Formats: sequence, C-alpha cells, structure tokens
Amino acid sequence: MLFQFITAFPLYFKSEYHLSERSIGMMMALNGLGVAVIEMFLIYYIKDKWTQFNFISLGTGLMIIAFLILIPFHGIPILVLSVLLLTLSEMLAMPFMSTYSLIKAQGKNMGDYTALYSMSWSFSLIAAPILGTRVINHFGFDALWYVNGGVGLIALFGLYRLGKR
Repeated sequence: MLFQFITAFPLYFKSEYHLSERSIGMMMALNGLGVAVIEMFLIYYIKDKWTQFNFISLGTGLMIIAFLILIPFHGIPILVLSVLLLTLSEMLAMPFMSTYSLIKAQGKNMGDYTALYSMSWSFSLIAAPILGTRVINHFGFDALWYVNGGVGLIALFGLYRLGKR
C-alpha cells in the first residue's frame, strides 16, 4: 500500500489536479522531510509507550484513512492531509515492522527472516507500480484507493491475529 504513494500519488497529482512537477515534488518532499526530521525523535519518545503491534496497527489505520479520504473529499488541503497521514503512518509502522522481524528471528534463522523481509520489500517495489497503474487504467484512481483500503483492512485483521499469539 505504501508504495502507491511513490508511484500512484504523483500520477494522481498530475492527472486529477494538474499540478506542476515542482508542486508534485514539494508534495512528495513533505514525506521525505517529515521522516528525516521527525521519525527518529518520535520513535525514541514513543517506543516504550505501547506494543509494536499497536504502533503498526495505528500506522496501517492511518494509511487506510489517508487513501480513503481522497474518494469523497477533494482539493489541495486534502492532498496535503493525505500526504501527512501517510508520513505519520510510515513513521509509526515501518520501524516497528522491521524490529519485529528481527526480534522474531532466533540465532540461526535471523538471515532467513531478514532475507524474507527484504524480498517482500523488493517485491512490493516491483509489484506496486504495475498493479496500481493497471487498476488506475481500467477502473480509475478511486478504485485504487478502495483497493488500498481493502488491503489495509486485511492487513489490520492479520496484525490483530498475529498480536493475539
């Protein structure tokens, strides 16, 4: 889902809002700057306040909202809000997902877990633009936002089940 931010969002900004490349770059820079400036301080402050699954779930929930608000609402303020929600989502979920995979690994199979985690990221980076642009081409951007919301809900359910173990 997150990789749609990298691929589908710039297309959305260009085709639906007719933003210039400079404006698109500034919107995308909100994410990069937010992560670079805030993430480490945020994680240091909150890491012991909640469980990893709670942070990952909150991040996933924020990501779902960030995509779904694009369907009924329109305008530059909504785009900015969506980017900010995705940025916060990334800051909450990503560090704890990688930490979980390392904690889950035990001695000998640490390389297996790390490799599987890296492979899933690589697969997502390849599959997201292909699948996302096909959905956009055949059904439009709203359909992609619905698909992302659905995938997010499935992920939340999986996180809930995994957290119960």
